[in-house]
Amino acid sequence: MKQLLRIASRYHLISLGVAGAILAACLVQVPQMDKVPTIPNIDKIVHFTMFFTFSLLFILEQWLVNAHWWKRPIPLFLLAFVFSAFLGGIIEELQAYATSYRSGDVMDWYFDMAGSGVAIILAGIYRLFGRVIKPL
Repeated sequence: MKQLLRIASRYHLISLGVAGAILAACLVQVPQMDKVPTIPNIDKIVHFTMFFTFSLLFILEQWLVNAHWWKRPIPLFLLAFVFSAFLGGIIEELQAYATSYRSGDVMDWYFDMAGSGVAIILAGIYRLFGRVIKPL
């Protein structure tokens, strides 16, 4: 099991799987449900949560494979943020121009980046005050 986790982490298979799931979830057509109560701004909460999870998994995978990233995390945090911002931007562009049933929204993209930013901040706090994550 440890060997399988090492391989999955080394090639970012878990975070890439999450990225694929996010892409699919954001492009699928949602059926209209008239009797279901609507929650205001639920899409913003969902975007925040998806990208928070993605960024945290991306960082954790890298920390599990290579202790170097634990010692100098800033480039890793930057990479996680840039990749999240890029993925969120692509999703919003695809929603706006490749689908007729979805609309791209810049506020969704902002919440994508906010989720990523909060994940990075929490990972940084854990790194400062938590135990060292040892590579697999």
